[in-house]
Amino acid sequence: MYKRVITALAVAAVPLAMTAGQMAAASPSPSSPAGAGTAGITHASRAASARPALPRQLRLGYFQPKASGLTAAARTVPFYADKFVYKRVTYHYTSVGTNPRTSIATTTVPVTFIPVRINEADGGFSYPTGAVGSTTGSALFRNSAATGGTQYGAATLRASYWRYVAAHKGRWHVLLGKPVTTALLTINVPSNQGATAQDSSGDFVPLVNVNWYAGMLNGIAARYAPNRLVVFLTYNTVGCSDFTNTSTCGIGGFHTAVGTSTGNHTYSWASWVSPGVFGAGSADTAAMSHEVAEWLNDPFVNDIVPRWSVPSEPQYGCSNAFEVGDPLVGHTFTIGALHYQDETNFSWFARQKPSVGFNGWYSYKGTFRTFSPSC
Repeated sequence: MYKRVITALAVAAVPLAMTAGQMAAASPSPSSPAGAGTAGITHASRAASARPALPRQLRLGYFQPKASGLTAAARTVPFYADKFVYKRVTYHYTSVGTNPRTSIATTTVPVTFIPVRINEADGGFSYPTGAVGSTTGSALFRNSAATGGTQYGAATLRASYWRYVAAHKGRWHVLLGKPVTTALLTINVPSNQGATAQDSSGDFVPLVNVNWYAGMLNGIAARYAPNRLVVFLTYNTVGCSDFTNTSTCGIGGFHTAVGTSTGNHTYSWASWVSPGVFGAGSADTAAMSHEVAEWLNDPFVNDIVPRWSVPSEPQYGCSNAFEVGDPLVGHTFTIGALHYQDETNFSWFARQKPSVGFNGWYSYKGTFRTFSPSC
């Protein structure tokens, strides 16, 4: 989950399905968004004095929707299960693709890409325009020389398990298929679930209560085949634990899974944000890179690792989640003009010494040079 928060927030369970009214409020637009030359469109109808103001430094709140309704052996994305031992405790995890220790396979997961328009009851709205093509054409979905001739997500995975990948002469990949982009999806936010705010740079920022919002996305993602990754993209939209208290706002993305009679559906949401919202280093594709990497490592949000904490990311507290992006929020690099996050390696969580990662590092770009501190 992508966030830049100082304090962790407790949240209630996310509902599995949408009500009839919610289904009506979340329907694809018959036409594509206009203004494709810009990253996105935002608008607020009320006077500035009537809008809630965001803190000068927007804080990202703790939120990760729990997977719900999952069924063993249900149809879903390709994955493998493995385990490791630390201090005589066995930890089990599942990740997308095939096991890099024993496999030389290339796994490609098809992708449904859904651009989302957020309509606030106060008249504010936002939707991505140029951000759609910039994202689907980025290193998240296309091979890049800057990531070793493969996609960003595959590069982070390969670096994480490099000892095994190198032993198999690099013949192991987990790739995202060419995104199938849908028509613009409109989500109408009730007045008791969101409002339009403004950040210190003057950008309009739709706020949504994340429990309500995740429930909406659960129902939408479940419409698509469970063997696909469903990716939602918004523009300048920020999640909150309580949108009326902007100090609880700042969630820029999450990923989770929902089980139905047709299978276990996995999806991710991220917001393309302008530099004024989270800062230049966390703009554009940073949040989505975070969520894609976490989905690859923990698609069902149920992997457990030894408890860790990072002083620079106190919002996560003492965590036992195998979320590779969380320890390194804000540590980004650029490919072209777009931002991508450094991601934590498997050995950092498993506390392996030496690391099986590339160069013996504990993160993709080498930010971490030793394993996780306990808490």
